Amino acid sequence: VGFCFGGGNVLELARTGAELQAVICLHGDLLTPLPAKPNDIKAAVCVLHGVIERDGVVGVVPDNGYLKVGWVQGKDRREDVSLEAVVDHIDHICQLAGNARHCGIGSDLDGGFGREQCPADVATIADLSKIPALLAARGYSEADVELISHGNFVRFLQGIAARCGLPDDRTWIGGDHLGPNAWRGEPADAAMAKAADLVRE
Repeated sequence: VGFCFGGGNVLELARTGAELQAVICLHGDLLTPLPAKPNDIKAAVCVLHGVIERDGVVGVVPDNGYLKVGWVQGKDRREDVSLEAVVDHIDHICQLAGNARHCGIGSDLDGGFGREQCPADVATIADLSKIPALLAARGYSEADVELISHGNFVRFLQGIAARCGLPDDRTWIGGDHLGPNAWRGEPADAAMAKAADLVRE
């Protein structure tokens, strides 16, 4: 199991033909400098297909290390990567899924990293608003652009809220620091535990 850049590492291990039952990539990248040859991968690769079958959403992160093979912060230039690379990854996921229902813009620009490792045309988080026009230029319909921009995440979160029994007319955000979930009369961490149980199902 690999998380973040470790997710890419476990995929590379699978590509070597290692005798593994399965590899799982969480919050990882799909890039590789050495694509696998047909029939080389012996392990089950659990990265996107479970997400698609379970109506989940993959957020593409505008981190140059995820977007360009071999890009290293402090060594390579931001100018070597643009938002077109983000759209390339979004398009790849949509092509695998056969539709635009399983992809979104996942930023990590909440303190996970800063513009030093973002595409050159991202100065602030507001620049992510350029992505819809780039998708439209590639032929994505207005409805699909809306799904990718926010609709897929909204649908996914509303589905979790419905399965947890939360009211439709309220937005729920979990975390102990937010205090009690007043309309349910239960602490936010209890609602988070319900959501975690749903993910495990």
